[in-house]
Amino acid sequence: MPFRCTRSSPPAEATFFSGLGSSPIVHRNQRIAGLHSIGFDVILDLRLRMNATGKTNLTQGGIRCTAMDYSLLPLCHMAQPKLLLCFSLIPPEKRSKAVNSLIRLLLTNLLDRELFVYVPGHQREWQEILTHPPKRAELGKGETVKGWIAGERERFLKARGIGNRRPKQGWLKSGFPLHYNSDIMEAMYSLALLGVSMSPRLKKPLQVIRQKRTKEGTWILENSLNGKMLADVEEKGKPGKWLTCFGHHVLLHFGPRQ
Repeated sequence: MPFRCTRSSPPAEATFFSGLGSSPIVHRNQRIAGLHSIGFDVILDLRLRMNATGKTNLTQGGIRCTAMDYSLLPLCHMAQPKLLLCFSLIPPEKRSKAVNSLIRLLLTNLLDRELFVYVPGHQREWQEILTHPPKRAELGKGETVKGWIAGERERFLKARGIGNRRPKQGWLKSGFPLHYNSDIMEAMYSLALLGVSMSPRLKKPLQVIRQKRTKEGTWILENSLNGKMLADVEEKGKPGKWLTCFGHHVLLHFGPRQ
């Protein structure tokens, strides 16, 4: 029997379980999106929480998490599709100014990097520095390892900069569900749900999705969190129903204009 995808919005599982991971910000917002998509907005005013999320991240210029304290990037790139999935659940006429402004900001951030070309070119050199931090006993009075890292990063960026951005290889492999990280399929799906128009900056991501489509019109589950959740979802290395649903949605939205 051919697989059919008739949903026009992400299923509850897509937004709820894709938030599993170590990032409190992403985890919280995926819970909000999941509850909203299964109808709990009737009981809980989840839209207010989404709007609050929009204001918070907008004032920060994007998604700020503790992991950025150890990165050459000032803001989190990989979690941006998560928030876009979350905000896509709010009807356009009911989105606050803050949410609309944050949507535009996140879209700009993703499009400027062709979604997945964002890894700092000097990432390896920076990681080498992080593997040899001083011991606490070697620091001066009042100094901390975290403060040392901040100082080293400032000196590193001043001397060498971020470097030419490289593709995030992990984003080339599609999976479902995902944790705090994302991939090209999820990012393109979030853009499609928001009605983003095709542009030259989406040519590479769309090409990746087309190339990964099998002759049978399905997409293979390449990444999996099976064994790390309460229940396994599908089977790695086999056609994924959710990925196939997302893939067809993306091609239907972006494909006809090619």
